[in-house]
Amino acid sequence: MKIAITGVTGLLGKPLKLKLLGAGHQVITICRKIGDSSAQPVKDTFEWDVLTEDFPSAALEGVDTVIHLAGEPVAGGRWTSDRKKKIFDSRVGGARKLVNTLAAIEIGRRPKTLISGSAIGIYGDRSDQVLNEYSAVGTGFLAEGTAAWEKESDRAVGLGLRVVQLRTGIVLSRKGGALSKMVPLTLGSGRQWMSWIHHQDWENIVLKIVADLSMVGTYNLTAPKPVTNAEFSATLGKIRHFPLRARVPAFLLKAAMGEMSEMVLASERIVPTRVLESGYTFSFDTLGAALEELFPR
Repeated sequence: MKIAITGVTGLLGKPLKLKLLGAGHQVITICRKIGDSSAQPVKDTFEWDVLTEDFPSAALEGVDTVIHLAGEPVAGGRWTSDRKKKIFDSRVGGARKLVNTLAAIEIGRRPKTLISGSAIGIYGDRSDQVLNEYSAVGTGFLAEGTAAWEKESDRAVGLGLRVVQLRTGIVLSRKGGALSKMVPLTLGSGRQWMSWIHHQDWENIVLKIVADLSMVGTYNLTAPKPVTNAEFSATLGKIRHFPLRARVPAFLLKAAMGEMSEMVLASERIVPTRVLESGYTFSFDTLGAALEELFPR
């Protein structure tokens, strides 16, 4: 299968590309600069600045599946008005540009599948509610922005594509992302729920979605057993042999992080109902197992 990936240099895109290549697929990479995509033939790489440029239509020639992961990192800095605009425009505007390009391709020559990045932030802060793919969208900057992002991607349904939304939780990886910044601290009350996934499960679920044409619509890419922040911190401290340190009050987090503090204080108790219904078996369904693999003794 010929597969095009945007956001290929990121935490998720880079290992996914390698797994797809290992499975025998031809991978076309779309990145900001050709030099950003290491060990990739130039003929299979296209440049795209998601904020300032139209999507490169030549990248989709003969492509069967598009995996769209490009976007400004939400944790890349304090949410100033400029940062929020870049986050929103890179996701919503980027998906719009991609789908507009798909619409301009002759029927019969278009890719058959669009797999689009999304996030569990779409559910917002929901306390102890157990949420799955059938739950209502929440409120707030992340929830509303993610809903707009999905709406743009879903326009490809009208073009005859199979569209899949990847509502990704906290991805646990040794190569960056949230885990690289975590220490055993209880944040706020510690009662807020954290929905996480080991990077290997994330990659394997996406490979399953690529191959299984019956998988369509929204999927929560989170492990089936979310934990509270207090439990996460205690488990991380135990496995990494760090003592559990003091609690950081919510007011200090809000003062230090501003509106971005909602990323660590919001309670999101998400379960991957549709992933489990698809028959996928998680390799790491408990936090302890995931962290022990990432930090072997």
